[in-house]
Amino acid sequence: MKKIVFKKFTATIIALSMMLMLLPIISMTAPTAADTPLIVVTSMDELEAALRAGATDILIPSDRVIGIMINSQIEIGPDVTLTNQGAILLYLEETIYNWGTIDNQGEIRNMGATIYNGGTINNSDGIYNSGTINNNGAINNWDTIDNGGTIDNGGTINNTGTLYVWDTINNNEDGTINNRGTITTHWGAASFPNPILGGDMITIVSWGTINNQGTICNWNTIDNKGTINNNGVIRNIDGTIDNTGTIDNQGGTIYNDGGTIDNGGTINNNGSAISNNWGMIENWGTINNNEDGTINNNVRSGIIGYIICNVGTINNNGVIATYRYTIENWGTINNNGIIYNFGDAIENWGTINNYLEGTIENWSTINNNEDGIIDNQGTIYNWGTICNWGTIDNGGTITNNEDGIIDNQGAINNWKTLKKGFPIDIGFPIGWFTRTYIMGTINNMGTINNNEDGIINNNDACTINNFGTIDNTGTIDNTGDIDNQGIINNWKTLKSMDPIDTEFPIIIEFPIDWFTRTYIMGAINNWGTIDNTGTINNWGTIYNVGTIYNDDGTIDNQGTIDNQGTITNWTLNKRVWPIF
Repeated sequence: MKKIVFKKFTATIIALSMMLMLLPIISMTAPTAADTPLIVVTSMDELEAALRAGATDILIPSDRVIGIMINSQIEIGPDVTLTNQGAILLYLEETIYNWGTIDNQGEIRNMGATIYNGGTINNSDGIYNSGTINNNGAINNWDTIDNGGTIDNGGTINNTGTLYVWDTINNNEDGTINNRGTITTHWGAASFPNPILGGDMITIVSWGTINNQGTICNWNTIDNKGTINNNGVIRNIDGTIDNTGTIDNQGGTIYNDGGTIDNGGTINNNGSAISNNWGMIENWGTINNNEDGTINNNVRSGIIGYIICNVGTINNNGVIATYRYTIENWGTINNNGIIYNFGDAIENWGTINNYLEGTIENWSTINNNEDGIIDNQGTIYNWGTICNWGTIDNGGTITNNEDGIIDNQGAINNWKTLKKGFPIDIGFPIGWFTRTYIMGTINNMGTINNNEDGIINNNDACTINNFGTIDNTGTIDNTGDIDNQGIINNWKTLKSMDPIDTEFPIIIEFPIDWFTRTYIMGAINNWGTIDNTGTINNWGTIYNVGTIYNDDGTIDNQGTIDNQGTITNWTLNKRVWPIF
């Protein structure tokens, strides 16, 4: 029995000792609701008294309006929560410092005062600002913030409601605006009790980050020097987006509805759309239109599209399409995607590099102006008109389709093929080894340099009008009309013992040897009509199965003329003809 009593006594002593040890810890825990009662205030004096007394949970009821008087200063401490269900009116020369939490369930009307927020402001009703809000904490908006003054943000603004911008929001270097609701910038003065204080600048200036997953409607100016990450919708409605930072369009849409996008920074369009609807896109920085990205110069709701003007760099791996008006290029366009021209024109004074994977489809007009360069390593399809006063370097394929016109008054340097893109088996000279291509019209008043391995295919009902110079060391295959009033210089012949390679033109040596072919550099193969009133200088091979009309012209032959057709009015120059 004594041992049992002793054990119980010992256990009691240990329990009491543990409780004494825990007393300091218990005294340090957060007070309960009973320890910190809710303080209800109905006037400015009561609010100031509650803050001085150290109250941490303060309520302004819904039937009360508290006006903070001129030259007043209120500080809300880090552990304080002020819940407003009524109205707080702030006048001139007043200051509120918030290090705790303001939970606004009513109205806060700032008519010229300054709010410094280093804590949290939760808004589920209305904040109307025509003064100044300096935010280095967090502003969470679920309803309406109507700004006709200045918001300087070096913290975070989380908007899932509506943010109206009548005047200035400065989003500083450390500032972040996360938008899942609507941000709208407006023209005109603010609709506040004292509208004189609002309405001058009406702009968002951002050195920090704007993350948009909602809608931003801009009627005035967004000046971005930081980063805008757009996964939602940005509508530029008669306003200006001035970007010297970075805009990442990451699955969202940017509509330029009558406004101006002025880019001196970087715009990355990733799997997204930029639609220029009756607006202007001026690029003097870099636009990266990445894979699955689309840039449209549009017609929308009956309104005409406008101009994309590039004096910087556009890197296209997606789709650029113009449906009305103009793309003007004074800088560089690097194309590895698709460019569709259905608009008025593509005007080029700069450089267009159409790389191996690139395609340009022209259904309207491409004007390659003086000093303009089009360097094609990919594919150009023309159903419209290509006017060249500059230089076209072709190392890929230019397909001038039926009704298409290439009007050259500059230089076309061809290393590959000017042709229609599908083969037709016509059975001559040896069946399927011969290709026929459809072309429209080439009007040449400048120079066409058709270089080694280059091919110009001119098919039935199509015409090459030459008033300039064609220098050919490749191949001209003609089944249409060549009207030469200028000079055609046709150069050398190369023979090879290689097996058949159908990428090259084939001239048959009789009898047919299946292992010996003649490959021609400097070949004019004519199955159609050559009407020459100028000069044809031949150092290569002219293979004629059609008709050559030499009316008051000159054919100066120092090479080979293989005539299976008709040559009329030809005066022999320098070499005995025919030579096979």
